[in-house]
Amino acid sequence: MLAKLRLEHLTFVGDGQEPAGIEFAEGLTLIYGGSNAGKSYSLKVIDFMLGGKPPDILKNHGSEYTKVLLGLTLGNGRQVTLERARKGGGFKVYEGLAKDGRLAGGTGVVLSADHGKGKTGSVSELLLESIGIKDARIASTEAAQLVPFSIRHFMPYVTVDEDRMFSEDSPTIVSPKNGPTLNKNVFRFILTGQDDGDVIEVPNEKAIKASNNGKVELLDEMIGEIDRELGDVDLASLDAEVERLTAQLEDFGGSLAELQQDLDTATRERRGLMDTMDADRSKLGQLVAMKARFLELQDTYRIDIRRLEAIEEGGFLLQRFEDQPCPMCGALPGDQHLPHELGDLDRQHATAQAEITKIRRDMRGLETALAGIDAEQTALDLRLEFTAKEIRAREATISRLRPQEASGRRDYQAAAERLARFENLSEMRSRRSAMQVKRDAISASTVGRQKADGLIIGIDGPTGHDFAQVVRDVLKAWEYPSVEAVTWDEKRQDIAINGQPRGQNGKGVKAVFHSAFVVAVMIYCRTNRLPHPGFVVLDSPLVTYRKPVHYERHGELEADEKAIASTTLDQAFYKHLAGLREIGQVYVIENNDPPGSMPDGVKIELFSGESGDGRQGLFPVRRRLAST
Repeated sequence: MLAKLRLEHLTFVGDGQEPAGIEFAEGLTLIYGGSNAGKSYSLKVIDFMLGGKPPDILKNHGSEYTKVLLGLTLGNGRQVTLERARKGGGFKVYEGLAKDGRLAGGTGVVLSADHGKGKTGSVSELLLESIGIKDARIASTEAAQLVPFSIRHFMPYVTVDEDRMFSEDSPTIVSPKNGPTLNKNVFRFILTGQDDGDVIEVPNEKAIKASNNGKVELLDEMIGEIDRELGDVDLASLDAEVERLTAQLEDFGGSLAELQQDLDTATRERRGLMDTMDADRSKLGQLVAMKARFLELQDTYRIDIRRLEAIEEGGFLLQRFEDQPCPMCGALPGDQHLPHELGDLDRQHATAQAEITKIRRDMRGLETALAGIDAEQTALDLRLEFTAKEIRAREATISRLRPQEASGRRDYQAAAERLARFENLSEMRSRRSAMQVKRDAISASTVGRQKADGLIIGIDGPTGHDFAQVVRDVLKAWEYPSVEAVTWDEKRQDIAINGQPRGQNGKGVKAVFHSAFVVAVMIYCRTNRLPHPGFVVLDSPLVTYRKPVHYERHGELEADEKAIASTTLDQAFYKHLAGLREIGQVYVIENNDPPGSMPDGVKIELFSGESGDGRQGLFPVRRRLAST
């Protein structure tokens, strides 16, 4: 068996008050009777207990009751009681039905009224998961902006109040705040089980327009900032000024390059001259040292010659003066030594002369070398003097060029900075122009509706046809006269009966067709094994059977309503609904008395009003009177 919810009871409780409310049959429950007895209010409270807004609390209609309990059997067979303060807020869920209004001291679990919120979940998630719906998402726009499917999306197909029952608007409208895409896709999900979770969202028309407006505002701010930076600059002459400064900078650059080249040449030449001077000085030092050594050698040669001349002369003296030291060995007179032969003296004399001749030859070579050194030294001295003069000339050139180069560099830098400023202004002007073009293009652009790839909106033709046939079967079961064809009107998102749109009928006929629509949705889902809460609540579906006493409220019967009122459609209506017990639960609210013959198993309750017998209304009359 496919999972479904079942309404068990709707109970109001308050401190010191006996519980008041309604118990529901497993199949069809009918409450009828006088006005202002709380019949329609019970529908509003059921909607409230399914996450809706709190209905007004009237002083004479049970204001002393502060909480509402809704007993439910969930799709998995679990029986629970939902508790909510009449002023609104979150829920508590308790195990068990608590039909007597007593929660037996249970602590309960807090549930949020909003789908997907709350630490322990929401009432919407509790109910949907019990009938097999979890994490379904619906595209609310053509751009596939996704919203989670909640129990509130089922409400147009579950609870139909008087206003919706008689409305010309499509029964598929979830809320006046929603666009047509959400309404169509909710209906598609209900009839097919296909959500939009796999569709990738794209920016929608509103988002793109908001983005474009933001871009325009940002560009206006940026353009304004550039205008403030430009100030009173003559933009018309900006290009000419850039061109003039560019030429001036090129001239300054050429002059500076020439100065720098001359300065580099003078510096390089001075460095070369200084290196030459250092080398000559080093060489001169070497010559001076060499000359000193040669002079020392010359002195040595002279001493050697004098010594040898003395030896030569000594041989002669040896022969003439025996009282002198021996010129051969140096022995003093009187000392004993070997006598020298006359041949030894001759040999000594000859050797000394030969040595003197050799030394004098060497001295002549030395004197030539000294003369060469003197000449080279003189040349070096002259070259050093010349080099020093050239160095002083280069230093004078450097001293003259450096201030000129520094001044030229300053002029070049100043011109470069001025050119950079004007080039920046020119670039800012170009950037501003580009921004203005972009801003105007965005401002003038038109944004069409954006549709996400792969998004299907609404039901297809075959599904619409199949659903329309279920509506036709319901109307036939209700013995609606002359039902030849029921079709799906794609444009109106509604049904048409015999070619006439549902909304173009009288109030009572619209109510019958609207009721057939929501009952057909429940039958279609249950037959095709699609999730559905498994109950519907209909307020005034048979208003076409109204008595003259109700003409003031609903108007006199129109021609099409009179045609229905003359039939036994009301009997077939209740018979058919009572037979849906296995399909789902139906709760009907009516002002009119039911037909004399009602099917077995229907729970019927009369709210007679304050002047009637039995139960006067949803709340005890004595409670209302006590509060006046």
